Amino acid sequence: MENNGLSLKSVIGYGLGDVANNFAFAMGALFLLNYYTDVAGIEVAAAGTMLLLVRVFDAFADIVVGRLVDRVNTRWGKFRP
Repeated sequence: MENNGLSLKSVIGYGLGDVANNFAFAMGALFLLNYYTDVAGIEVAAAGTMLLLVRVFDAFADIVVGRLVDRVNTRWGKFRP
């Protein structure tokens, strides 16, 4: 019986890399929220709601685009226009 899966070390390594990537994006979102409230003068509730709605939209858009990419296959390959 063959095992073609990733090793535990690889899974943990990819997971930690993803945590670091999400940490960087969270810091950017916090800076953006600070900018919206302090510099642009938007209320905290409005800025937070805007960021929440954008993340919810992104969650669904990622699924749609991922399915689209999986179905399309051009003469240059899947990920090329």
